[in-house]
Amino acid sequence: MDQKARSKVLIDNDRTRVTEWRFAPGSATGFHRHDFDYVIMPQRTGTLTMVDGAGRESTSQLTDGTPYFRAAGVEHDVINSNDFEFVFVEFEIKYSLRARASYQRSPNASAGADRLAVAVRCCRVIMADGPLTGFGAGWR
Repeated sequence: MDQKARSKVLIDNDRTRVTEWRFAPGSATGFHRHDFDYVIMPQRTGTLTMVDGAGRESTSQLTDGTPYFRAAGVEHDVINSNDFEFVFVEFEIKYSLRARASYQRSPNASAGADRLAVAVRCCRVIMADGPLTGFGAGWR
């Protein structure tokens, strides 16, 4: 692939990284490894092609607003198979289960003190020229 997908980091802290990915038709991420568990939230319905380290191709049909989860360790290149721009938001979970297992909680800590934020999309805020600018409250 000649064209590289564009990424924009929206949030990056010690627990999560949220990145918007924009793929022109035929563009790709380039081969990479996911060091963290992650959730993908498609912003359009379409097909992506994945190529693993052995060169095997597979396709995934993604549906606007329907997230999916993958565990850390996935290695692949992601290619936009559509004839239109494809967009998704990636939520990387830096607070891993391994780190949690080694974490020593204080005996005085309250139950549920370790919380992990989960983003649930209600309504997207999209500017007139197309870019996603945030999320709003409400249901559609």
